[in-house]
Amino acid sequence: MNTLRISNQVPFSHSICTWFDLNQVDLPVVLQSSHQYDVPYLAWQTVRKERNPYFVNGTGFEGYFVGTCTTSDEALARLLTIGQDMLTSIATLHRYQYRFHSRLMKTLVGEQLDLKALYEWNALFGAALARLRCQTLRDRQAVAFRDETYRLVDHKPEIHYRNHIGTLEQEYYVAHATAGSDHRLRVVNGGLKSQDQDAWLVVQSVGRFGHPLVRMSLHRTLQNRGLRAA
Repeated sequence: MNTLRISNQVPFSHSICTWFDLNQVDLPVVLQSSHQYDVPYLAWQTVRKERNPYFVNGTGFEGYFVGTCTTSDEALARLLTIGQDMLTSIATLHRYQYRFHSRLMKTLVGEQLDLKALYEWNALFGAALARLRCQTLRDRQAVAFRDETYRLVDHKPEIHYRNHIGTLEQEYYVAHATAGSDHRLRVVNGGLKSQDQDAWLVVQSVGRFGHPLVRMSLHRTLQNRGLRAA
């Protein structure tokens, strides 16, 4: 099986480094602990970047649609529903908190980092995944797709990190196993209806909150505050 090497900066890299410095966290220890989350993240990235049955520019959610969505249009409708559900939850839980809404969207796209916003997106992402897992539990095609994806990444090297002048760079490998490339759709945000554009932005970006180091940062922060992660 061919592999694709990905080399880029860790999401929220500057902020993560700052948190660790302020809390005097031993970075090598945290990096080693974060590897427990490598396989789920590599599987997510494999679906998003390579093994996507519906889209050229996937999100990572698409593996849950195998067996229920037969076309890219059907999968897109499911994705937009997921994104809109998250936005509706935000509007309901934080009614009239418009400044926080702004911080949430800026955190989503990496323009700034707000700790409360980070927790919010992490919780919304986890809830969406939990619902999808329950829905696909008895769908043989979806389960088979998931199991095959995990098999492809299970023996991949750990994510390698490099601390470079206050930023964290990463290198990892995903399975190069593009499926149905001739029939996949490329979604252009500007080509969507205006009410769907924010929903697409959410599903395109929310996967970064499942990154191993983002998850470790949240756990460490909760531990420092004497709380327990969900």
